[in-house]
Amino acid sequence: MGDLLSPRRRDVFDRLRRRIESYRQHHVSRVNQRFDSLANGLYKQQRRDTALLHQRWLESKAKRSQKSSSSSKSNRGAGNADPASNVAPAAVEPGSVPPQTPSGASHLPVSCSSVHTLPRLA
Repeated sequence: MGDLLSPRRRDVFDRLRRRIESYRQHHVSRVNQRFDSLANGLYKQQRRDTALLHQRWLESKAKRSQKSSSSSKSNRGAGNADPASNVAPAAVEPGSVPPQTPSGASHLPVSCSSVHTLPRLA
């Protein structure tokens, strides 16, 4: 069908095709710029949140180590340096096996306070 067009019409279609391609390229570049700026902002916020959570974790770890070192000093006078041995054993039904946990294991569930996701582009 392209061969049946007159040269003048062919030129018109070529210009129209170039114009549409130019619009398409411009649109794609603008969408990519917006996406990149939005993604960079979200990534920056995630890094800040992660650094804040890491700092909180370090502070709580330092508090726990100070607390355990002070409690172990107070327990030395009592003759027992292991604070875990001062805990009363849980009631165990006859015939059942008590749960075994490694020393220092936490029974608290781990959860994420927020999940960041990138918005979908239409």
